Amino acid sequence: MPQIEPHCAHHGYHFLSSEVRWGTPLREGAGWQEARQSLIDVYWSVLAPQGQPQSAALSLPMVNWLAGLTSVADWIASNPAWFPLGERCDDLAAYYANAQELARNALEQIGWRPHRPLLTSAEDVHTLPDRSRGVLL
Repeated sequence: MPQIEPHCAHHGYHFLSSEVRWGTPLREGAGWQEARQSLIDVYWSVLAPQGQPQSAALSLPMVNWLAGLTSVADWIASNPAWFPLGERCDDLAAYYANAQELARNALEQIGWRPHRPLLTSAEDVHTLPDRSRGVLL
């Protein structure tokens, strides 16, 4: 049975170990690795995520969840009515701010509400079933 690499999937397809191993271009020049790293560095600086990934490996359910999220995000972002083709700009922060506004509008158009935490504080796992039934302690 082929081993599934839990760190990579695309639209629900889990790549085999051999596919991951042969996934880099053959005879690629040394500058490409540096170029990819530069893109990751710019991406990281514009999005400014807090902290760093906490896990080196993802479980299969996490990979499936991420693949599903990616599929839905790709479907939404492929709609030219919500994300029209346009000129790119050199100011990546401004581009990102505009992309966020386009995304908010797209989600509003399909009826998805903005994220809102269900809990305002951490809860003990034993009290959550009561809260879900509307029993306040």
